[in-house]
Amino acid sequence: MVVDDHPIFLKGLVEILQDELKTATIFAYTSSVEALKNFTIINPDIAILDLDMPVINGIKLSENLKVIKLTLKVIILTMHKEPDIIRSVIAKGIDGFVFKDDAVNELTNAIKNVLANNIYLSDPSILNQTEDKNEILATLTKTECLVLKHIAQNKTSKQIADTLFVSIKTIENHRNNISKKLQLTGSNSLLTFAVKNSRFF
Repeated sequence: MVVDDHPIFLKGLVEILQDELKTATIFAYTSSVEALKNFTIINPDIAILDLDMPVINGIKLSENLKVIKLTLKVIILTMHKEPDIIRSVIAKGIDGFVFKDDAVNELTNAIKNVLANNIYLSDPSILNQTEDKNEILATLTKTECLVLKHIAQNKTSKQIADTLFVSIKTIENHRNNISKKLQLTGSNSLLTFAVKNSRFF
């Protein structure tokens, strides 16, 4: 089972997997909700899940699926390369971790590894990297740090705008600028970063 909310990426990935794993039956979903609903019907041996998905993210979906089938193997796909995020994902008990930009070349090998009861990581060396949070956050303005603090409290753009007496568009611009400076991509990456590093700002 492959679940990713980006239809074009999903279609390409399924085509590659089907070509390389000719005897495999592959079920693809762009919605984590639909995947969960159909899980018991298709009963897959392995689930390949995008980390950042609306409604139910990859980690939460993995947890739900493993409650239903304890033997299920799970590989997480993501654009994130921050060591802290990767460590937190691995701590959730997933079987494989593949970066999206390496998926075409690595996913088949990752599948074979996890089905053989091995843990597969796209780039294990990244776990040894350390990040100087103060250095990273030094690129942000005082206002951007303030916005980031509110984001860490899981506030919406409207709530932050009302608190700071500015427009929602201004807050959205700050969000975009912060994400660019921190090189964050994905729908939940900014919130994840803010929550994990709230003690630094």
